[in-house]
Amino acid sequence: MAEHVTGLTEFVNHYLGRFALALLSALHIRPENPDMPVPEHVVMGVVVLIIATLLALLLRSRLSVDNLAQRSKSRSSC
Repeated sequence: MAEHVTGLTEFVNHYLGRFALALLSALHIRPENPDMPVPEHVVMGVVVLIIATLLALLLRSRLSVDNLAQRSKSRSSC
């Protein structure tokens, strides 16, 4: 049964596959598919990590202790 591989995974393996093979070889690990040493689930995991990090940084930039203090003062004076 053929495994479905996205374009992003092909892109990552095209540009980083040699480095991944070198690292795996140094660790004495043989990948299941030497043509695609970085599997789909690893690529998608990294994509999720990058998106979550960007969202956390965006949220962090919007929150401020000063803003929270000003909001609580304005609410308590009402």
